[in-house]
Amino acid sequence: FVEDISQLYQRSSNHKEIAELQKKLVLSKLKRSYGISSEVFKKSSIEELVQKTDLDKEILKNLQTDFLWLERVQIVDNNFLIRLYRSVEAFNASSK
Repeated sequence: FVEDISQLYQRSSNHKEIAELQKKLVLSKLKRSYGISSEVFKKSSIEELVQKTDLDKEILKNLQTDFLWLERVQIVDNNFLIRLYRSVEAFNASSK
């Protein structure tokens, strides 16, 4: 499944837009399920987020790192999209 999604991403010419949409969906779920705004997610320590969500530390750390990197780049490559997709899948599988 991951490979199928990555192939779909490769066909798209706007990888950054796809990554931004993934980010937006995760942040929406954090707000809806845990009451955590995007600013709180961005500025909170991983330990604070673990306490608020009871999610795995590595999952939250990966998402926070990926989202920070996404803000700093203008071009997103296929490898990042695959990594982000796996981070999002891990989050979705473990969240409420």
